[in-house]
Amino acid sequence: MASKLTDKELTEEVLQKEWSYIKKGESKTRITTSNVNICTAFYGSDEDNNIAFMCHFDLPGSEKKALLDIFELINKNNISKNKLITCYLDGGYQYTYSQWVRNRIKKEIKKLNDAGWNIKLISLSYNKILHGKGVSYNLKTKTIAPYPIPPQYRKKRLKLNFFHLLFGSAKCSKGID
Repeated sequence: MASKLTDKELTEEVLQKEWSYIKKGESKTRITTSNVNICTAFYGSDEDNNIAFMCHFDLPGSEKKALLDIFELINKNNISKNKLITCYLDGGYQYTYSQWVRNRIKKEIKKLNDAGWNIKLISLSYNKILHGKGVSYNLKTKTIAPYPIPPQYRKKRLKLNFFHLLFGSAKCSKGID
């Protein structure tokens, strides 16, 4: 009898200043981040549900390299630039830096679209009560849901030095960057 996967085994968790992805056929079907409140979550998938990604950005500047890395990863996974990739911007509850990050992401997506990508960017209206604890994206169903991650499931926090916290780009949690 096959064992049933636990919630933790089905979930790829993204911490602050991290990004990650899941692929079709992997055991993980959901990608999440928590404590988005004043930060910005950027996530989505390709139209055929082959790959989903999620980023947790805080200060301006943490997003540019990560965005390029994500779309390079999508390209390496044989997902054509002309395939629709739907992305969501979430978070940024009444915080100036969050608006700056969101605007910078929009500019980078426009550049990628101008370079031949087919990216649809959807800015969600932030709801502090709904998303204050976290947000989850399911690759199989393409559904977005609030996700209060139990403390026992949380990964250990990154050991970031002060310089990286202020000026560093988001890092891939799988070590690809």
